[in-house]
Amino acid sequence: VSSKQAGYPARSLSSLFSFFNPFNLGVGEMRLGVCYNVFDSEELLEGSIRSVRQSVDHVVVVYQTTSNFGQACRPCLVSHLSRLEEEGLVDELIAYSPPAVLSDTDVLCCLSKDFDYGAMGADEKRGVTKGEATKALARQYVHETRKREIGRKALARVGCTHFLCMDCDEYYLEAELEWMKKEVEEKKYLATACRMRFFFKSFSLELMPREDKNAVPCICEIREECPFRLQAACPVELDPTRRLENTSHSFRLFERGEVEMFHYSFVRHDIAMKINNVSNKGNLDFVEGFEKAFWLWEEGEPPLHPHPHYRSHFKAVERVEPAFPISLLKICRHCCKSAASTCSKCRKVVYCSAACQRADWPRHKRECGWKK
Repeated sequence: VSSKQAGYPARSLSSLFSFFNPFNLGVGEMRLGVCYNVFDSEELLEGSIRSVRQSVDHVVVVYQTTSNFGQACRPCLVSHLSRLEEEGLVDELIAYSPPAVLSDTDVLCCLSKDFDYGAMGADEKRGVTKGEATKALARQYVHETRKREIGRKALARVGCTHFLCMDCDEYYLEAELEWMKKEVEEKKYLATACRMRFFFKSFSLELMPREDKNAVPCICEIREECPFRLQAACPVELDPTRRLENTSHSFRLFERGEVEMFHYSFVRHDIAMKINNVSNKGNLDFVEGFEKAFWLWEEGEPPLHPHPHYRSHFKAVERVEPAFPISLLKICRHCCKSAASTCSKCRKVVYCSAACQRADWPRHKRECGWKK
């Protein structure tokens, strides 16, 4: 039974008003959209959407089947996204294909007016133009910024006034999201952000102590003069691809206890897909051997992390009450549908059918045989 047939709302009334509102009903009220960037960890996408769906009016997914590093997606990504669209969880799918070559104009259009070209080597006296200087800029950051801007513009086209920019592994509590909507609507912030809670291998295992150096964007207003621009000025430390131009003067950082984002970046079926395709891959210093160490890690052992900052910060993994009713041991490793059949050898992954288990075996057989 699809979500639509089961009565799950495809969109709220305010979304319908954005398409048909002859009497100006609801004028001035927030119409909140969400845009997702998707390549991997699609097994977490449905749960993420369900965590916000009751509070948002439109869901856009911008996806790519080839990563910014040239790796192909998992075989069932497109069919999984299509199923979520058919069930009314996703309103619009937009395919993004990273061009093999980005022109200087393509790159410069994604950079903030605050971008430090001098740090990249631009020097008019020496004849080094901005375009030439930015050839050293890692292109994956440009692609991610372009995708987020595509999602923001798609939401603007359907009448959304505000938006959330999210990835598959990001979840919010409905009560906190509803409170945040009221705060943004009342205080008229252009951009907001919150702190994160990081989890490891399970929705009930949290990395500790909590990290307060970095933040993640929350609800932001959609304005033409506030596009996504790489390294736009921001009062707090944010992902450089998730910053909006011209918003730092009207910004709110929500405190812990007000709003937090639950980040399940290390709760996924294929950790190698993440560390080999993440935008800041060049900052990781524990890639070789991490996949095996992650697979063999057991509760009670010290935490693992491929990034030196987080590895030095997190000291323990603590068991907490799961905030969302989801488990990887209920999601098919191959197609992301509900599953209950466990691999009889390792008992760490599940499948919905023998066909899916056979299809996934070329990928699973190496890790299935790993021993401490």
